[in-house]
Amino acid sequence: MRWLINLFLVVVLPTFIPSSFGDLPRDQAGTSQRIMQTGQIKIGLAEDPPWVEKAANGEPRGIEVELLRKFAAEQKAEPVWTWGGQDRLLRTLEEYQLDIVAAGITDRTPWRGRIGTTQAYHGHHVIVVAAGENRLLKNLDIFLDANKPQVTTDVE
Repeated sequence: MRWLINLFLVVVLPTFIPSSFGDLPRDQAGTSQRIMQTGQIKIGLAEDPPWVEKAANGEPRGIEVELLRKFAAEQKAEPVWTWGGQDRLLRTLEEYQLDIVAAGITDRTPWRGRIGTTQAYHGHHVIVVAAGENRLLKNLDIFLDANKPQVTTDVE
């Protein structure tokens, strides 16, 4: 009987483990999958120069805007920009109506327990996603980590 248990542990169990955990982390609301399917990423913007600015023609610009344009391209998606006040955008994010909010937010935000925040990518600055959107957050963290030198030179 012991040999049967050992056979199970050595041969059978390992075949199930990779299939069970292979797509981790997951997004609670499926944001990453929806972005892949639709080719759009919904980004809320609140002005906070130099991080997020609205040009005279209404086009978004700034450090976080340029980062998110590049991130969207990496995800093979077009950014769909929504302007608003920070609190309204974060409430909309909580309701999963936006995928990301960029607004010069820091890791000291009072919203910290209600939203997902990237690792600080410059000083205390973070970009936020809806709580539970772990795959999106991981992808964004990896992207921001790879683009830190560029952010540093733009700010200094």
